[in-house]
Amino acid sequence: MSSSTGVITYRENFLLPSDKNDDGDGTTQPAFADRTNFIRNATFNYSDDYSVGHTYNGNCDPNMAEPFLVGQIGVNMKAPYWRHYSPLFTNPAGNDFYTHIGGFFINKNVPHDKIEARPITSAHSTLNHIVRAWKSFGSGSLFGDGTQGTFGLSNDNADRGSGTTGRFANPSSALRIVSNTSLSSITGTTDINNAGIWIRDEHFQITQVPNNAVTAKVGMKCRVRRDDKLRPLNWCGFYVWSEDHVAKSRIVDYCRIRNTSGNTTVPTGSLTGDPAEYNWNGSAHTNTAGALCGNYSLNSLGRTCAAFTPTAVTATEKLTIDQDDIEHWTDLEFTITLQSGINRSLGFAYFFAENATYKHALDGVNSGGFDVFEPYVTFHT
Repeated sequence: MSSSTGVITYRENFLLPSDKNDDGDGTTQPAFADRTNFIRNATFNYSDDYSVGHTYNGNCDPNMAEPFLVGQIGVNMKAPYWRHYSPLFTNPAGNDFYTHIGGFFINKNVPHDKIEARPITSAHSTLNHIVRAWKSFGSGSLFGDGTQGTFGLSNDNADRGSGTTGRFANPSSALRIVSNTSLSSITGTTDINNAGIWIRDEHFQITQVPNNAVTAKVGMKCRVRRDDKLRPLNWCGFYVWSEDHVAKSRIVDYCRIRNTSGNTTVPTGSLTGDPAEYNWNGSAHTNTAGALCGNYSLNSLGRTCAAFTPTAVTATEKLTIDQDDIEHWTDLEFTITLQSGINRSLGFAYFFAENATYKHALDGVNSGGFDVFEPYVTFHT
């Protein structure tokens, strides 16, 4: 097996899709697949574009002629079907609602302009783009101290958005800057430079749950390279969530990958009050009018997901993984029991949670990163 010495070899990075998702060739689909209830573009090969810096939250702009070929997210994130969410504004002083994208595509083993050298993904595919992985990492910055701009945007106040709960317009200055916390309460006097605060950057899709499904399997291939280890207080992983906008509640099941020596924890179980509002907030399944932001139909792809701050959360850490155990590509998976009912939806996201002290310090130390390939959700009776 290739070692991680700072140079990513072709052999180490060459990955082929499995049959867990429909990877674009139309020949393989998971249980109950009806083009709405699985992760699309899981191998990041539906376009050959690259990402740049920042984007709008919750957007997924479809292309009418061939949505899987050249569709893109928002402004600068070129990954068809994937939507982005981060509460970290990159230019608050300029009144811009762009949010930070922490990551880039890997598997680009030939120069970008040498496309003839790429292996095709499938003999049946019209795409012929190389399958790629995604590397997620932090920003190392709050992009300015204090309140800035005429909109009053700030990434520097820990209680940002404290007066807003439930589903609301996205983007908004009411987005919680605190994505996860081990603190029991957060007030206007809480310093963002706190080891008990994390800010999450994530990419997600909303799937529709078949009416007869009882369980779901959730997973992907992950890697934390030997030369790109997480800083001690950073963590990352993937999660699924269901939500009730009337009750302002969420059910979250997640895998957390941690620095082996970091000893970080976040609250689990039934959360209310500040522990609920400042843990697992993010994007809603729907727009502000309640229409699903699904991952297939042109109408649903064209919608912008609302933001969502729950007042009640049930959080379960299904897997806790030490980064030293996944230096090479490793399959991680957990199973959940779905909430009963019909017309259900389930969100899936992979994320990087950066500790607020590292964003505040501006010390120039790399955040570390983790690599993602072929996320999947499959439903079962």
